[in-house]
Amino acid sequence: MDHSRLNLEELDGIKLLRKRIRSADIPSSSLDETLNLCTWNIRHWGQKRRQRFSLHCIAEIFFQFDLIAVTELRRNVSELKYVLDLLGPYWKAVFSDYTTDAGGNKERIAFVYDSRAVKFTGLAAETDGPRKKIDRRGNTSQRSIGGGNRIWRRFALGTLILCCWLRIFNGARRAAAKRNLRNWRNG
Repeated sequence: MDHSRLNLEELDGIKLLRKRIRSADIPSSSLDETLNLCTWNIRHWGQKRRQRFSLHCIAEIFFQFDLIAVTELRRNVSELKYVLDLLGPYWKAVFSDYTTDAGGNKERIAFVYDSRAVKFTGLAAETDGPRKKIDRRGNTSQRSIGGGNRIWRRFALGTLILCCWLRIFNGARRAAAKRNLRNWRNG
């Protein structure tokens, strides 16, 4: 990974991050034997410009996995492209369109993957369930699915994002929210 744009202090930060990653005991990925998956909600990614060093740290963490489901990716995906460039030519991304209503915050879901380990088959879909604002915070839901091949086996990967705040889901409201989610899922 090319960190040549970083200064010495930032390079020390990358060394520290690598040390912490090693101590986390993340299983190593073997291209023909395992598939390391990760989900990561990177808050408001693409809304405000992040520091270059932060993007290098994100790339270092992504590099530990074969497939990463990223949530809260905003309309601007230029920083995701920068991270993909850092990771190298084998790294790709598939992402949904962004949610356009006020409750959706122009967010999208991305699947970032090492194309040596995962091959995107072209199947991608998104469904948006009914959205209803409950109070000033509201609630949102979004589902996406992507299909892929993992050398010896086909798979479908899905994400389900539910944003709900417990203080508004109590009693009858909580039961109604569960019922609505169940009906939407079974839909």
